[in-house]
Amino acid sequence: MFGRKKRLKFIEENRVSPEEQVYLGLGAVLVDVNSASSLVFKMRGKPKYMAQIIEAGWGIVDRATALQMIDWLLEQGHVAEYQTEFENFRAGGFKGTSAEKNADWKELEEDIKTFGSEFTVEDFRNCTTVIAWDFERAAFLARVCHHLGYLEEREAWEIIKERVAPLVRKEDFKDWKEYAVSFLAGRSFCFGANDVDVILTTNDLLGEKKEAAVWQESPLSSL
Repeated sequence: MFGRKKRLKFIEENRVSPEEQVYLGLGAVLVDVNSASSLVFKMRGKPKYMAQIIEAGWGIVDRATALQMIDWLLEQGHVAEYQTEFENFRAGGFKGTSAEKNADWKELEEDIKTFGSEFTVEDFRNCTTVIAWDFERAAFLARVCHHLGYLEEREAWEIIKERVAPLVRKEDFKDWKEYAVSFLAGRSFCFGANDVDVILTTNDLLGEKKEAAVWQESPLSSL
């Protein structure tokens, strides 16, 4: 892990153009959880460690499996399986689906009350879609798969700019906070995971810190 000075130097040495900067907001949560460098396109996580993460989580081991998974996330994804169930769950006052999902959602709300400084439980009760869970993972995978040499830089940028960004715009999220709520809601409802470090990372991306964050530098409306 880099110290603060080395991290800031890494960021300054690898800045992208202002036109590209906004696109780095896509995938930023998972990049920061795993690499702490979402302000730049270049990643600094150890390749062996990052390769283990995407193989264990997505079965990605090479270029073909990387493109296959990204295509699935953007063309089908978990939203195809879970969106209707989530809408019914929401209509029922966030009750009435499986006991497991009820427990996962209750855990999410409790974690938000305790750790979600940038959120309220009401933000999640107003959430209408879990689709950002798919978008965020697709953008993250484009970035990490370039880091591992599975994708060329041009290909990774094209996935983020020409495939992920238009889909995010189509959903008409008001801002990064609304996008983050959809991501966290999807992560809970589709995957059953409410890790506190992910909530804390979204807090940092949304909140005011001494160090800049990509979501603060470039609003989602800039996409």
